[in-house]
Amino acid sequence: MGKLTNSLKATTKQLSEIKRGIHKMQELGQELADNTLTVAEAGLRTGYAYAKAELETTSAQTNQVLSEPHQALPSTFTPLDAHQLENSTYWTIELLKSRFGSYQAATKHLKDVHGVSVKQRGWQHVVAAFNKGVDNRDKLLEQRVAQLEEVVSLQRREIAVLEARLDETVVQLKKLTATVKQFVKP
Repeated sequence: MGKLTNSLKATTKQLSEIKRGIHKMQELGQELADNTLTVAEAGLRTGYAYAKAELETTSAQTNQVLSEPHQALPSTFTPLDAHQLENSTYWTIELLKSRFGSYQAATKHLKDVHGVSVKQRGWQHVVAAFNKGVDNRDKLLEQRVAQLEEVVSLQRREIAVLEARLDETVVQLKKLTATVKQFVKP
């Protein structure tokens, strides 16, 4: 009878350890669910904050142009002639000088209207910014927004998959707990 008692004690001890293990797995599952929710919420908040900031920036610039249209154009504004209109996608130093009058006016226009800052001084850098940066900035912003939307979409799908896995784990843990309870009766 001593061997049977020792065997039952060992089995009871193992079942208790299994029960503790199941409890720890449930705690880990709950922590995973909490962390997943926190990460998803942080990602969404970041995305919404970015979109809101972009909207406010764009709205402020639009409102400024609408309320003060005379300040949106440089004071030395002159209409473009036919030659300038033909080459409007390719700026030269002469075209910029005739259009803006000064280096400062051209860089101010770049910064105020297009949000592009010239990092190095000189007309050649302003020309490069007009020919490359101005046209590409809106496209780059649109591409970045599309990339962020894709990332958010992928994260949503990943969160859904993780939630499904978590639900499956919880169901399995409940089944294991019920099985353990059948063997260990307090």
